[in-house]
Amino acid sequence: MPIDPILIVDDIRELTAVINGRLKKPKPLSTVLGSGVMSKNLVTEGVQVETLTGAYEMAPFVSKNGKASPITRGNFEAYTIETPCIKIQAPLSDSDQLLQRKAGTLNFAADTDIMRVNALETLIEDADTMNEMIALREEWLWSQWLTGTIAYENADSNTKWSIDTKKPGANTFTANPLWSDQNALIIADMKTVAGIIQNDHQGPAPKIGLCGKNAAATLNMRIEKGWVTAIKTDSGVLAGNAQLVAEYDELGMSYIGLIGGVSFWEVSGTLTDDAGVTTPIIREDYIEFFSNGPTAKADRTKFYGRKRGITAMFEETAIGEKSARAWIDEDADAYIQEVQTRPFFWAKHPQWYVSLKVI
Repeated sequence: MPIDPILIVDDIRELTAVINGRLKKPKPLSTVLGSGVMSKNLVTEGVQVETLTGAYEMAPFVSKNGKASPITRGNFEAYTIETPCIKIQAPLSDSDQLLQRKAGTLNFAADTDIMRVNALETLIEDADTMNEMIALREEWLWSQWLTGTIAYENADSNTKWSIDTKKPGANTFTANPLWSDQNALIIADMKTVAGIIQNDHQGPAPKIGLCGKNAAATLNMRIEKGWVTAIKTDSGVLAGNAQLVAEYDELGMSYIGLIGGVSFWEVSGTLTDDAGVTTPIIREDYIEFFSNGPTAKADRTKFYGRKRGITAMFEETAIGEKSARAWIDEDADAYIQEVQTRPFFWAKHPQWYVSLKVI
């Protein structure tokens, strides 16, 4: 008897989760929000950023040979923020990490060439691990940035800081009725979201809706029950967005559908902090709305602050996204790799991002 085909959305979601679990941990936000935006390397550890409000006025006409009219600049507020610092290292000793990772160590212990190759491979693995950890921390920064506040605390290192992205409080609200209600006003809610961005703040129309786990399950439920009638057919959605679907699927994002001109995606992954605290990439009951077009991308910037250290300055790696160095600790008989970076993200118009709680 042939196996029944996968027909319902929940089965597809389960299959997607299993497949993604076999791959490297995906980083959807860093791609969706950070890809194609401006990147600046700073000459200091801090950065001056600004938020803009209001709309530009039209240029006035003047009489022939008349004096130029002074302009009124758009309202803006400036802030100076110290870029958060990441500094990690991976010690490699012969007695611990190297030999434990080498299969059949006793058989090849005297073979110098094989040991050298294995040591090099192990160092590369450590470098890859540190890069992956930094990438996940940048993903966490984007995740927190969407909420309006980036807050971090680590009691072990006595590190604590909080950054307000200046996202207005009115840009986070709850749908009424909730989307779990059959009478939910989904299109009306989406028009409210678009109105906040476009009418109130002259921003680009939202085209992306990133759904947390519970929000995605509710939206999928409505589609399966036929409660959503403004969704296009599967063939129509795929024909218009095939490249985007293929790209985002690789990131662990599951495509839900195109509703009211907005592409909805499920982002149900989690991030585990260095303190062992696990948080969802997108808050489970929320949908994050924004545009990913050229206007919105031009408004976002990735900053990388200068890395401290006389070695970095002498090696001219103080300015750049990352700086890495390695040395041998004679006392510990260990080869140590270290990577530093100071990533930070900002948008001049935080008003262009709306968080809708639907559950």
